[in-house]
Amino acid sequence: MLKDLDYRAINFIETTQASQDSFTHYLHLIKAQEIHTIQLLFSKNITKTIKIAISYNKTHYIPLQEFCANGKFHRVKNTFRGNIAAIKVKILSGSDENINIAIFAKKYNSLIIAARSDGIGARMIALLNNIYLANLLGERTKFGFVWKNDFLSNNLNPMRNKNEIEGNKIAGLGLEGEEAIFTQEFIQQFSYTNSLGVYNGSYPRGNNLQEFLQLSIEATTTKDCFFLSIPTPLYEIFKEIQECEYRKGLREIWDTLAFIPKLKNIINAAKNIALQNQDFVAIHIRSGDVIFVPEYRNNLDRMFAHTLPLELAIACIEVELKTNHKVVLFSDDFSSMEVLLEYFKGEQNLYSISSLIPDDFHLNNTERVFFEITFMSFADKIYTSKTSVYARLSHYIGDNSVLINTYEVFDKQTQYQLLQQYTITPHRFQRALSNLYSFLLSGDLSLDYNIQQTHIKACMEADKENLLYKMLYIDLLLETKRYYQANESLEDIINNHHSSFITMLSQPNHTAQREKYLKISFEYHNIAAIALALKHLNIQTSNKVPIPPKPLGASSRIKSHLSYKLGQALILNSKSLWGYIRMPYVLSYIKDKHKQEQKEYQEKIKKNPSLKLPTLESYRDYKDALKIKNTLSYQLGEAFIKAKKQNFFKFPIPYLKANNVNYSGGGGHSMVLFC
Repeated sequence: MLKDLDYRAINFIETTQASQDSFTHYLHLIKAQEIHTIQLLFSKNITKTIKIAISYNKTHYIPLQEFCANGKFHRVKNTFRGNIAAIKVKILSGSDENINIAIFAKKYNSLIIAARSDGIGARMIALLNNIYLANLLGERTKFGFVWKNDFLSNNLNPMRNKNEIEGNKIAGLGLEGEEAIFTQEFIQQFSYTNSLGVYNGSYPRGNNLQEFLQLSIEATTTKDCFFLSIPTPLYEIFKEIQECEYRKGLREIWDTLAFIPKLKNIINAAKNIALQNQDFVAIHIRSGDVIFVPEYRNNLDRMFAHTLPLELAIACIEVELKTNHKVVLFSDDFSSMEVLLEYFKGEQNLYSISSLIPDDFHLNNTERVFFEITFMSFADKIYTSKTSVYARLSHYIGDNSVLINTYEVFDKQTQYQLLQQYTITPHRFQRALSNLYSFLLSGDLSLDYNIQQTHIKACMEADKENLLYKMLYIDLLLETKRYYQANESLEDIINNHHSSFITMLSQPNHTAQREKYLKISFEYHNIAAIALALKHLNIQTSNKVPIPPKPLGASSRIKSHLSYKLGQALILNSKSLWGYIRMPYVLSYIKDKHKQEQKEYQEKIKKNPSLKLPTLESYRDYKDALKIKNTLSYQLGEAFIKAKKQNFFKFPIPYLKANNVNYSGGGGHSMVLFC
């Protein structure tokens, strides 16, 4: 049980029965229903074998679990689906022990959990998404969240306390524990931080809500919850959700979310100050970890969409200032904001967000994030990089803001010209970023080799430690068939960075660069050394027999068993008089069709053995699929087959009372005879 308040106690009438070697408790539920947990609390420590069984009709019991109990407290999770009518707890070698038994059911059908491990922007979007979905899907769906007080990536944690790098002022990554953000009541009701881990997985686009609801119900039933941690707008995921309704919903959730009073006051202050500066445009310059953390900077070609060169920010500022708009700069790189303010020195309509935060606020990094996100949400336009969740969160909770991908404002030719046009002197890592983008654009625009070389060498000069720029420079030499120069440039890399260079070339996004080394003559010894290292790596990789992830499909395989198909038919056709009349023919048809399918399958694998299905144990969902064998459908079909084999003249068929069952594999039933 993840959280006690998620469950409700079920009322039942208890009777007992003693025998020479056991003591049995019969728990007759007042109303047949699905149950989650059976809880046993003894008055003293015991060491005894306990057998628990469940019944759909208070007559026939199906074994649930047998275990050796040690201690006072024991909790057993129910793995059966459908409405349970009674439970039997048998204590072997038992006496009339002083025992308290409780039965619990979940208060909801679906529990969806947001559990991201990255920054506040992504975490908050995921949480708001889940609250929105829970509101949309109804009271039987609950949202929850996991908010760990650290980042999953060890590369990010050092940035939390850094406010300066090489004299460049930055905002350390804002992140604190949930108690510094949400009220205790909210945490108590919706936080699963202490019982679940983090999950940053995605969810496929283009789905519908009904499919999602069924998936989340199934996951909640079998695994207690469904992780949904996407920082993607839900109108891009679900067909039924419209952007305008989604943004309106997120804005209302944000305004009523249970933030602690201090944070609520900061958010309200940001609203008031933003309203005093109406009709402004926000320019958001994402830098932070991507620019200043070495592990990310060395992958800047892959993560470029997270960043924004300062020259493009200047161009957008100029566009807005020419139309007399007030412009507010947002960035986690304070020194870069100062560079831009200096460039536009004397411009009265340009502000940094820092200048609009009252001096007496003394905000820490986390509080500043919430102030800025709220303030930015009141902008008429938000210029940002392609993938910044920080700016997107402001847009989603904003009233009328328009989100603008700065890379789409100008075409590539214009962008390249703008990068050469402005003369500024930011931190060397920012200069390297701008030159990297100039280099990438010069390649896309098929500019002269000398121009491309100038840009990539400027990157190498600004950020000498960054192996990425050296790799891209050598790739340019190989692309333009300057093999001698490439061979010479590799000398230092082979002597000092050989292993790191091979690792970088081996990344999936560097396939094109990697292949060039494998196509060049071995007369260039350094190029040949890299090629041999890459080939050796490929051989090592190919010699390691990959263990593919186990496939899914055990559930559908078990549902294709004759026992399950017959049980389903027995239940379905026992709900009406017409069903009884046609039942023999239906069962006969199912049996014959199953036999024919098995025959065809055997013929196929005889012709082509590769078509043989893997064993059930090899499926990833094998353990979960075994639970299907405990459903009423499967066990009823199994009993029918056994009865037929033993030539029973009459076979008892449970009749599901339509007014007492919401069928999901089982339910309360009475007995009729089928001859």
